[in-house]
Amino acid sequence: MLPLITDYSRAVRREVFFKTVKGHKPINGRDGEPQLIAGAFGCVFKMQHTDGSYRALKCFTKYVPDKQQRMEAIARPLQTVQSGYIVHYRYLPQELWVNSAETTWYDVVLMEWIEGKTLGEAVRDAATSKNKAALQQLADNFIAMAQWLLEQDFAHGDLKHDNILVRLDGSLVLIDYDGMFVPALKGKQAENKGVEEYQHPARTLQHFNKDLDDYSIAVIGAALLALAQEPGLYGKYGNAERLLFSRTDLTAPAASPLIKELQALQNATINRLLQLLQESIVSGSLHLPGLAAAMRALPGLELPKTVAEAEKLLEVKKQELIVIEQNLQRLQTELNTLTQHIKQLQTTPAALGVPAHILFSPLTFYPFQQTTTPAALGVPAHMKYIKGGSFEMGDVFGDNHYDDEKPVHRVRVDDFYMSAYCVTFEEYDAFCVATGRAKPGDAGWGRGKLPVINVTWYDAVEYCNWLSKQQGLTLAYTINGGNVSCNWSASGYRLPTEAEWEYAAREGGKKVRFGNGQNTLRATEANFNAKADYKQPYSEVGEYRGKTVPVDSFTPNALGLYNMSGNVWEWCWDWFDAKYYANSPQANPRGAAGGSRRVL
Repeated sequence: MLPLITDYSRAVRREVFFKTVKGHKPINGRDGEPQLIAGAFGCVFKMQHTDGSYRALKCFTKYVPDKQQRMEAIARPLQTVQSGYIVHYRYLPQELWVNSAETTWYDVVLMEWIEGKTLGEAVRDAATSKNKAALQQLADNFIAMAQWLLEQDFAHGDLKHDNILVRLDGSLVLIDYDGMFVPALKGKQAENKGVEEYQHPARTLQHFNKDLDDYSIAVIGAALLALAQEPGLYGKYGNAERLLFSRTDLTAPAASPLIKELQALQNATINRLLQLLQESIVSGSLHLPGLAAAMRALPGLELPKTVAEAEKLLEVKKQELIVIEQNLQRLQTELNTLTQHIKQLQTTPAALGVPAHILFSPLTFYPFQQTTTPAALGVPAHMKYIKGGSFEMGDVFGDNHYDDEKPVHRVRVDDFYMSAYCVTFEEYDAFCVATGRAKPGDAGWGRGKLPVINVTWYDAVEYCNWLSKQQGLTLAYTINGGNVSCNWSASGYRLPTEAEWEYAAREGGKKVRFGNGQNTLRATEANFNAKADYKQPYSEVGEYRGKTVPVDSFTPNALGLYNMSGNVWEWCWDWFDAKYYANSPQANPRGAAGGSRRVL
């Protein structure tokens, strides 16, 4: 039997009751008792460290078999996830001594404390004040997070309005990972079935895979979009237990007043999400095919209700047109310059064998070209020539703990060009405006010269083709729904292969650990989590910024490339296959023939 919340509340005040966690004290409420948040399986205390930072300490009140194995299995892959949507944690077995009359020590979880509101609280406040702009921002941020989550090989497993926090800057973060599915837990049953308002009616403990969040995402997404359009719905149908939907609203939609009101909104995205939910309930399948595409769809147009709103909308659209015109002028200037150089050479890019490609990341991308010399075709100054060659690819230091980086094997890549900088929000937003798609969320960190974030692999290849088209180049990609093929001899932009990216990051294949040419990672030279809790043998403790920095920050590597380690993760062309290294071709390897996820 595990301790009661009151037992934990007394214990956390005594530092001597902790085995390894030192320098922490609980933050007390007005009643003089430690502040805590109670849940079905445990409670969370707000703790302050002597360095001034705040931590969340989770204690368990309900016994779950193999809890330690589960939590440690979840923590391992999350440590590699560099996203504002995830909080890293440490599972500390036998850490807290609760009762001085016992000899038992109890397990706890320690993580960063996130200051903010739950999504449910933020929605309630915005809906009560009829703040449509705030509700729309919550909807946009959630959709961006959902798109990211659907791309992962894990699932939260208990997605609801209380398990999503809204930071003070408006960005979202997932919390409470106890019910999470990760590949290492495949074959086990779920720890719990979640809250019924957000979970598929047919879900059982045996349903435990990466599709667990599909139904919840559709429920939350539809509710947020509806509230952004009509905040008054919250007063009728929302409460502390749900944003809008009860289970019977979805299992018996014909009798639901809420469903009738949502249909009256004539919002194409909401209607599509409701359709997917109904199809899922009828089929009994927890997977919602087409969910990601439905979330990318633009909501139906809501016309202004007053002259003042119409004038405000008109002014916004005028500003957007100015941005479009500026981008078109810049692109036309670049195209004219390129055309002049081509005429001077009295030939064409194809005649010179000039495939112009792009190296793309999930959060940022790198333009990339193969040619003779930069000056010959007017290659911009930020495009850096990378002389090809052979190198030892993989875990050359033998210490990264990932078997899929082994065995080390020798490969060769051809010459190419790569941008010195990641693609910025400023550049990617121009693509969004030109193509009429929703701009990705910036997690409240800002846009402009910061690297673009919340970009899926499919967004990346679509951007590549768009950029190629703007410059009159042959498209590298043929996109047919979810199927993408690459014409490797095309003159258009494309993503790098994993081999090309690693070769460039390691300064032409040198035996260096990081993309800045160093073997030790320092916060003064790269943007990463340098807090003491995450120190590695090859890193130094330093500042943790908790957000991205401008693309030209820090010193570039020997090839002139910035932030090849840290700041953001980067997409490659290759399908991920843990056994691919053992069978990789030597010349220009391009990854496995297929798979379920792409290489980062």
